[in-house]
Amino acid sequence: MTKGNFQTNSIHFIDKNTGYLVGSAGYPGTVSSYAEILYTTDGGSQWKVMPHPFDSSPGPFDAIYDVYFVSSDTGYIAYNSVYKTTDHGKNWKRQSGLQSVYRFMFLDSLHAWGISNYNILSTNDGWGRIDCQSHSATNNTLYSISAKDSLNIAACGGDGVIKTIDGGLTWTKAFNNISPDIIYFRGINYCSNNQIWAVGNKSTIIHSKDDGLTWDKIQLTDSLSILYDISFLDNSTGYIVGKDDTGGVIYKTTDGGISWMKALSYPKSALVKIKFPKPQLGWIVSNSTILRSTDKGVTWQEQKLSYDYNHYPSFAALGDYAWFPNGKFLHLTTDAGLTWKKSAESQSEAISAVSFSDINNGFCGTAEGSLLHTTDGGMTWADIEYITRLEFFSAAASPRNNAWLVGSGGKILHYGTLLTSVTPEGKSTIKEYSLSQNFPNPFNPTTTIIYNIKEQVHVELKIYDILGREILTLVNKVQSAGKYKVLFDGSKLKSGVYLYTIQAGAFRNSKKLLLIK
Repeated sequence: MTKGNFQTNSIHFIDKNTGYLVGSAGYPGTVSSYAEILYTTDGGSQWKVMPHPFDSSPGPFDAIYDVYFVSSDTGYIAYNSVYKTTDHGKNWKRQSGLQSVYRFMFLDSLHAWGISNYNILSTNDGWGRIDCQSHSATNNTLYSISAKDSLNIAACGGDGVIKTIDGGLTWTKAFNNISPDIIYFRGINYCSNNQIWAVGNKSTIIHSKDDGLTWDKIQLTDSLSILYDISFLDNSTGYIVGKDDTGGVIYKTTDGGISWMKALSYPKSALVKIKFPKPQLGWIVSNSTILRSTDKGVTWQEQKLSYDYNHYPSFAALGDYAWFPNGKFLHLTTDAGLTWKKSAESQSEAISAVSFSDINNGFCGTAEGSLLHTTDGGMTWADIEYITRLEFFSAAASPRNNAWLVGSGGKILHYGTLLTSVTPEGKSTIKEYSLSQNFPNPFNPTTTIIYNIKEQVHVELKIYDILGREILTLVNKVQSAGKYKVLFDGSKLKSGVYLYTIQAGAFRNSKKLLLIK
């Protein structure tokens, strides 16, 4: 064991006997503090010092922040940059181009995410090549996020609306606030029909019909209102919740958002989140209240629950299921609010954001930056990783266990694997549209799809199951003329026959692919 005190920053075990500790040895806060790695082969009874990649005497106050071994020989440490060993720590090599990585998390031996100052980095090859999973779109707080599918996600905050079309690899401004009329957008809803709605202070609503390319601005007549969230039952009927000088308020539209009228005043408190998981079933929360409607939002009833939420409220709802954070636990219902259960308490901090991709799999962000995951419908939660000290305010999940969380400092966190990559293969003259048969076929788990576009056009490439149900969107954006190659990873899917369909302008074609595991 190392001499003096040892301040532990991270611990990782690859089996019941073999584990690793990293941090700083000596006396923290003095010139005698230095970075060190310890390891055990007897379940932690004894610890030995492992060689590290630095000089024999690293500078004062140095520390190693994180450690992860994918096998007994191959491991990574975060010491500002990321270093890798393939011989159990005898030699370490700095991974190319990485700067100031303080924390990382691994999904498997190759896929990982890391925290670098205000950025979130991702890799698909063990930190050989990295992508900025975060963004330079904004450093301002993001209050809400909404996912249309696994590739198209939008978030809003003090800078307006930012958006990604590649599952979070890149983010761009979709709607930019113009000074001095700065609007703090608190709620966003990205609909399956390519419409995006966002609401904020000064009674402001913005709306896009084309995935955020163009926007209309709607101003309610009550200029004192602060609008917090928006939800639609169908293409015509929608609700907005917020507050005015009398307390909580609900606005309603029956013409697809062209006009809005005040539908209800709730003097007890501001109303901040609203969802309609089914047309007849709606939920609203404030800091102290859960409201339920079973008649399409016409009337609302308070739920008789002990509910006191001190953070920015968030909840999730799917069909008859709903989950409401309350400190370190959740109230949950599986029968539209007729009966309620209480989840086990989180071992981390108070839950501040929650989203479910299906009735079993859900994700939570906490007030102190941890990420939690459940696979039993929210009854129990496991810590995935301590990510950042910044608070998460909103979560969005999509099929295949992908999740995004947003919060203070413009932070965006993605968990899961992107199932596709799109590569332009050339810009030579293309005379016609075409969709090639995927290869290899059958495949396990990856295959390549190639298509040709003869002119600039909006392209959609989607995967369907044999019953015609949409599984995943691979491409959904405007592309220039050329040849494109898509690498599709079906590792999260079951064996079977699937369809892939392209829609490019008037051109449409489909082919079958066979996944065999």
